[in-house]
Amino acid sequence: AMVLGLGAIVTILWLRLSAPALPDLPESVSLPEGSTAEAVTFARDRLIVVTNRGEVLVYGADGALQQTVVLDQP
Repeated sequence: AMVLGLGAIVTILWLRLSAPALPDLPESVSLPEGSTAEAVTFARDRLIVVTNRGEVLVYGADGALQQTVVLDQP
């Protein structure tokens, strides 16, 4: 039983560590004047930035701003 458990752990580690770490990210992006990044995440072809001003900025793979969503402030 212990050998099977060890085999399962080795298999899981091998699968996780062999996956690509990050997608291709743009070299740089420009935030609007007065904004700072509070959170950053990414998908296959987009970079998403949440700013201190309550904006969600969606950038394309080339670093160009594609969309701005303004969040309601509490």
